[in-house]
Amino acid sequence: MLRRIPSKARPEGRGPRFLSRRSVRLSLVALALGIMLAATGCQAASRGYYGQWASNVAPSVQTISQRFSVTAATYPGHDPDQGHAADFMVYGNTTRGVQIATFVAANAGWLRVKYLCWWQRYWSPQTGWRPMANRGSPTQNHMDHVHVTFLY
Repeated sequence: MLRRIPSKARPEGRGPRFLSRRSVRLSLVALALGIMLAATGCQAASRGYYGQWASNVAPSVQTISQRFSVTAATYPGHDPDQGHAADFMVYGNTTRGVQIATFVAANAGWLRVKYLCWWQRYWSPQTGWRPMANRGSPTQNHMDHVHVTFLY
């Protein structure tokens, strides 16, 4: 199902633009995730604050966040733990997610990456890219964020 964007929202000289039901759903999931993070007290890194990550992880999180202008988040219970995992939020910007995943995989050594998850796929230096089982939602399938777990 496609929804037409009102003509006022379209750039001049372009035909009608449509939003897919999927992109609307991903946007709503991203909004819900942000509300959930705020309601549960989960901490997202603002520029310059990376104290919730382990000292060997914080520089990598900061590098990725700043290079791609995205927010990184972690929370108690994050896999494997709050100090060694980060979610780089891209919401509906799949191009940005691909850029982050590609950069992290290509630079896994100096970033000290154990594995990453993006768009229902899992990557590690040992195995490369592998499919993940469907976990039931875009967020659980890592479609609105790139999850990175760092080495201890």
